[in-house]
Amino acid sequence: MKKILFSLLILFGFSLQAQEFCNTAHSTDQQLIDWTRYESFLPKQKSAPGQTWIVPVVIYIWNNPQITADDIQDQLQVLNDEFSDLYSHMGFDVRFCLATTENRNPLPTPSNYTIQWVYQYPDRGLFWIEDEEFRNGAPNYPVLDPYAPGTPSITYFDNATGNLDHDRYLKIFIGPCDASESFSTIIPPYLATSTHKMIGLDIGHTIHNTISPGLDDGKVLVHEVGHYMGMFHVFQNFCSGSTPYNCATDGDKICDTPPYASVSMNGNCSVDPPSMCAGFTYPALRDNHMDYKLDPCRNNFTPDQCHIMVDNLQTIHSQLIKAPDNMDYTKPDCTKINGDGPPLGKFKFTENDERLLKDDYFTVKLFPNPVHNTLNISFNTTLEEEVTIQITDLSGKVIDTHSLQTTTSEEVYPLKVEKLVSGAYILRVVRTNGEIENISFFK
Repeated sequence: MKKILFSLLILFGFSLQAQEFCNTAHSTDQQLIDWTRYESFLPKQKSAPGQTWIVPVVIYIWNNPQITADDIQDQLQVLNDEFSDLYSHMGFDVRFCLATTENRNPLPTPSNYTIQWVYQYPDRGLFWIEDEEFRNGAPNYPVLDPYAPGTPSITYFDNATGNLDHDRYLKIFIGPCDASESFSTIIPPYLATSTHKMIGLDIGHTIHNTISPGLDDGKVLVHEVGHYMGMFHVFQNFCSGSTPYNCATDGDKICDTPPYASVSMNGNCSVDPPSMCAGFTYPALRDNHMDYKLDPCRNNFTPDQCHIMVDNLQTIHSQLIKAPDNMDYTKPDCTKINGDGPPLGKFKFTENDERLLKDDYFTVKLFPNPVHNTLNISFNTTLEEEVTIQITDLSGKVIDTHSLQTTTSEEVYPLKVEKLVSGAYILRVVRTNGEIENISFFK
């Protein structure tokens, strides 16, 4: 994938060097030429305006426990606010809400032999995952790359998260992405054929992040969801194509977004984008979500962009909003979430990757893993309390339950598991305060 560096001019008068923030295919990538594959999926009939569509979302935060539930709520709010353009232009109300079930059962807990722990926000599709596979990769840390096999790859992500039906959920990975660039795997002409439908949001593009100034308002996710709904970049293929330029067949195939001869990452929202293609007289856009402006500058979709996204929601992504079937299957909950991240205190990582907790210290380790007959459970905690131990399968079905009394000294409790058949399981620890810790193991 071609990488281009841009010089950013920030409104406050200083500049910084930044790489393009989106790894979704663009420019002259040959795999995007066959637009007819996309056109064949456009709907023959449209639903009537005035409908409310709810998109079930599941978010996986990998190795970043500092991201809080408050952050995720703010990000969802930005997503819902910006996609209100669909309502203002087309009369369709689209809401992005966290899913709560898989076919009326609990959502599968992420599981892999390299995962140390998983915390799920109570009864919501929001998971924090600590995964050694992501932490110890080469050269510095492994990344999720939508275009090349790797460790962990997109397949690894799908397998570790229980292979949720990507036609029924919008799956969002938050963590290290290739070249620190966020991406969507759902782009024309792959809208109906992608085997791994998901969005990757790099940690430097999350709302309130302190890594990338100007890309911390939550707008990068809006940009990637735009791709997910079928949008190209507004500068797609630049001026290549017909002579004279044909807005219906060239560029981003949309006639109310002017085609650009180059790309701008200018941080000054009052500055026009670079020169447009010859023969095109539409006024320049300064605030489009599918451009490469910084977050404060990107605030709008055009009416034609909204039209295409509404079309795609009714056809290619119809399973997402298909009611009542998918609403019953995923049971999205649109009420607000709040609070910190994993409730094990505030994490601080040392050079040895030790977790130092300020307040309530409670950790659980399992060994051996994989296990044959006896699974040892080691508690290290500052509190004496009675905890409930459950063994579940990956669907959340409880197979065995025990009660244990922890002490302030580190102790090991043996648990007989010889009757379990070979496979993957979850050890669920339920504390007296209601907090839950899920740890995967294999037999």
